[in-house]
Amino acid sequence: FCVPGSPVVCAMLASMIGGMLALAAAVLLLAPVAADSSRCPAASPDPRFLDAPWADLQARVDLQEVQPVEVQASGPTRTNPLWLTDQPGATVYSGTMGSANMAGWAIANSTPAKYVTLRTAKDASEALRFAAKHSLAVSVKNTGHDWFGRSARRGSLMLWTHTMTQIEWRDQFTP
Repeated sequence: FCVPGSPVVCAMLASMIGGMLALAAAVLLLAPVAADSSRCPAASPDPRFLDAPWADLQARVDLQEVQPVEVQASGPTRTNPLWLTDQPGATVYSGTMGSANMAGWAIANSTPAKYVTLRTAKDASEALRFAAKHSLAVSVKNTGHDWFGRSARRGSLMLWTHTMTQIEWRDQFTP
């Protein structure tokens, strides 16, 4: 494939062929995963999500059903973004132009199915271990400020970090 006397073209071709072979190998390795939807993380209303042994997790952490926040014509859903951040079922989108008649933020309902209120790193470990064991979709939310909606994955198990407000310094910490 090389052009005589042109090592640059030869190197480029070798690199392209190597890249194509790597891509083909990746496609072949991932094909069984893509064909088997049971390996994808389950989200509600998938039976694998609904039938997970939730009582086992609830015995170890504060597990709740998400109650979506109903947007009202007036009241805290329109006037109080701090109230919204205290609701596990609300997401605040910021970045809009504010005016005297319109707030500089907007609300959208969060749609995870269940959430764990994280108070400690142990709570997070328990929830993540459970989600991994049962192949469940997970989202992580603090106050719900995420323009792209990553903190509100539909039907997921949400890890709500909003109450984790304490800081503990460890002088001898080793990652």
